[in-house]
Amino acid sequence: MNQTDRPDAASWLVALDLDGTTLREDGSISNAVIEQVRRLDAAGHHLVLTTGRSSATTIPVLDQLGIAPRFLVCCNGAVTLHRDPGAPSGYRREWVESFDPTEVLRSIRAHLVHPRFAVEDEDGRYRYTEPFPAATTGLDSEQAKVAFEELWNRPATRVVAISPGHDLDDFLAVVEKMEHEDGLAQVLSTLK
Repeated sequence: MNQTDRPDAASWLVALDLDGTTLREDGSISNAVIEQVRRLDAAGHHLVLTTGRSSATTIPVLDQLGIAPRFLVCCNGAVTLHRDPGAPSGYRREWVESFDPTEVLRSIRAHLVHPRFAVEDEDGRYRYTEPFPAATTGLDSEQAKVAFEELWNRPATRVVAISPGHDLDDFLAVVEKMEHEDGLAQVLSTLK
């Protein structure tokens, strides 16, 4: 049973984070979680997936859960998707918050030895400097390899940086240094 679009006074809004909560580290979902999510959906509660993931990597999780919520919140809140059976993925972009990533990119690059960058635009397309793991950007997202400077001055919903030369503790230390030196606390807080 799928949720209806009509609110009910007895229904709840249930926001589900994905990575590390609904999903295990390996991307699987326990049967107990699936059972409870489906129970809430069948009871008429309004489920919303809320995640830092791109829409391309969020939508496939719906099949695993067996639900079709009215809204999905992706890219750390920068993109809200609305269920639309006429859209190719079953969802359309309802609201998009974008920013100019130039200063963030320059700051991160100044602190990391050999970073790789991907920038997601307002339409869910990725431009990247070096290949990225498919789980980060989504296999079905449109992607193009570009020079670092081609990531600048275009509206973005999300910047993803990986640094293969750093272990997690080193990377988090670099993030903390950027917070203090460059004032990027708001942008970088989701990395911790």
